[in-house]
Amino acid sequence: MSVFWNVFFSLNSQSVVLRL
Repeated sequence: MSVFWNVFFSLNSQSVVLRL
């Protein structure tokens, strides 16, 4: 489960950076 949240958070961070 930790891995899932880690990947999800990483993808979310990348999305935010791309949006900026």
